[in-house]
Amino acid sequence: MKYLLALLLLSASTFAQSTWYVDSAAAGPWSGTLQDPFSDLQMALAQSRTVDGDTLLVAAGTYRGPFDFLGKNVTVRSVAGPSATVLDGADQMVSVVSFVNGEGPGLGSKVSP
Repeated sequence: MKYLLALLLLSASTFAQSTWYVDSAAAGPWSGTLQDPFSDLQMALAQSRTVDGDTLLVAAGTYRGPFDFLGKNVTVRSVAGPSATVLDGADQMVSVVSFVNGEGPGLGSKVSP
């Protein structure tokens, strides 16, 4: 019984969802916490600890892309709304956001205001 309880606790923590913070005004890439946010959205997406089900809360500002979700089913959400947070393709002739590695509708990946 003791081993079953340990296994259940370990399994529950494996599926825990995390919220990561991104702020283009942050001084460095940092750790992704509210007090120490990532400074770059693509870098936040590329972190091995950013996994399916996570949410990236993005502060007001302009974020230069393009952005690739890298197969991760995560939510990117602006904390200040779409008029204050801009995902900019940096004048490139490509999509600003790409879902090309298995992410997409029905799987949970989304960008929301």
